[in-house]
Parts: sequence; structure tokens; C-alpha cells
Amino acid sequence: MDVLSNVGNRIRDIRKSKNLSQQQLADLARTHYSYIGDLERGNRNITLQSLEKIASALEVDISDFFIYQYHSKKSQSNPTLVEIMDLLLEINESNQKKVLNILKEVFR
Repeated sequence: MDVLSNVGNRIRDIRKSKNLSQQQLADLARTHYSYIGDLERGNRNITLQSLEKIASALEVDISDFFIYQYHSKKSQSNPTLVEIMDLLLEINESNQKKVLNILKEVFR
């Protein structure tokens, strides 16, 4: 799978995790829904400006779009870990640290 497909799949995964349609994401990112569809299928190049708009609309960091390759390799062997990571990526660093501390306490 190439970079465009990986990023497109990640955009789709994040969009779906937030229960947004392509149209809703397009509205939030001020673009057209067909552009979102093309991106998700890996059929269009994306500019950094567009990537930034989509990241802002999804309330994620741009870097979140580039971790898909790790997810796809690990999801076959450990889908629970992938789900946990997806949830952690959706919260800010302060809350991530709180979750880490809770997990450390639970598994002592």
C-alpha cells in the first residue's frame, strides 16, 4: 500500500470513529465531499494545507494520519491494542498521562 492509500485509510478510520459522514467532514474542512472520498480511496494527492484543514476538522494532529502503517501491521495480530491506541490518540497528552498512571496502578 502506498502513502496516499495509507493516509486516506487513516482519514477514513478517524472520520468513522467520530461518526462523521464524508459530507459532514467536507463541510467542517470547507471542501467537497467527493474530494474527501477521493482522498480516502487514495485517488488524490493532498496538499499540506488540505491535510491541515482535515486534521483541524477531525480535531487531531496531522501526524495522526501517518501512523496507519503501524496500525495495519499490528491489527492482524492484536486488534484490541489498535483500538486502545486509537482511543488514546483522540485525547490530549494530559489525559493520556492520566490513563497511563491508571493503567500502571491497575496492573501493579
